[in-house]
Amino acid sequence: MVLIALSMQEFRGSQSLRHRLVLSTLTGTPIVIKRIRSEAANPGLNDSEVVFLRLLSQLTNGTTVEINPAGTLLKYSPGLIINNPGPELITFDCGSGRALSYYIEGILPLCLFGKNPLNLKLRGRSNDEVDVSMDSLAAVYTPLLKELGVEDFHLAGFRRGVEDGEATLTLTPIRRLEKPIQLLDPGKVKRVRGTVYCSKGSPQMANRVAYSAKGALQQLLPDIWISTDFTKRGSQSLLGISLSAETNTGLVLAADAFRGEDSLVEELETDVPEDLGYTVALRLLDEVFHGGCVDASLHWLPLLLMALGPKGRKGSVLLGRLTNHSIELLRLIQTFLHVTMDLESAANPAEAVDSAEEEEAGEEDYEELADPLRQNFPSNVLVSCIGVGYQNMARIAF
Repeated sequence: MVLIALSMQEFRGSQSLRHRLVLSTLTGTPIVIKRIRSEAANPGLNDSEVVFLRLLSQLTNGTTVEINPAGTLLKYSPGLIINNPGPELITFDCGSGRALSYYIEGILPLCLFGKNPLNLKLRGRSNDEVDVSMDSLAAVYTPLLKELGVEDFHLAGFRRGVEDGEATLTLTPIRRLEKPIQLLDPGKVKRVRGTVYCSKGSPQMANRVAYSAKGALQQLLPDIWISTDFTKRGSQSLLGISLSAETNTGLVLAADAFRGEDSLVEELETDVPEDLGYTVALRLLDEVFHGGCVDASLHWLPLLLMALGPKGRKGSVLLGRLTNHSIELLRLIQTFLHVTMDLESAANPAEAVDSAEEEEAGEEDYEELADPLRQNFPSNVLVSCIGVGYQNMARIAF
């Protein structure tokens, strides 16, 4: 099945602009977006959104973009996804407005259905306080895409920096998704891996962050390895950490913390290296506690690929929680793909494990299991839908 929708869709506001553009390109639907920050002090598209439009034009053929002088009106007519037009490496400058992961996460669904293999090097800001880190993106999406048949997805070549960071993304496009997404069992965490990155500062800063994070997590499991990535390059200092928890079902949950972020814990000031490590440990434990198969900040790719899955076959993803960002994404999927997601409340997998342990335990051991930390787990959300059978429109035969 090939999806081609020629009727123009109209939107208002700047929310989910990346996702609107990506879904427009996948379905061949022209869109117009009005009143983009029209009431803001700085109205119109920001620099990062303009750069993302330039990147889309670089990876497609025949795309037309019209922006009014004020930047508050955008008309976008998508072209054909070609990825690399030739064997040469594409080098693209993203500037320093947003982290490189902002652009990589946006274009990844497009590149999966391109005409040619992708070999792209992005330059710009490697990390910031808003976006997930490239380390987390690679850790979470690599096993997910491998499960779906994308064997040669590689996100590597990281170079940290505010303006001169780099990352290289390579993959070979697929014709279609051969099997639906089934992410139902998050499993148990068996090991934790992480990276602390630091530039233009003392290497001891990175060591202090790693020591604090490892100390907080070693109370729960012994297999923890956190490496440090230190460089003297760059004009500004960077200090951040990314942790990933690998489960026995092959899934990965990740969490980030960056110096300067606002902490959810009032007593923790993330400018202090030890507090930065402790903060990211708490964030990772929070993801594990909610029991989902995908991080709350990385719902974009699995939900979209579930809707694009094999025609007539049902895909399901167990989420720990639905964010406002996820809800807006579900609405966009319904608008562009005409796919309605089914949402069901599901029990947290940890509750089922505890119940089984309580049945096996005798009366003498029951009091030990009755720990307040093992009770009142938050309920999960089971998201499911029937795939539309999306096929690569840029390349009919492989």
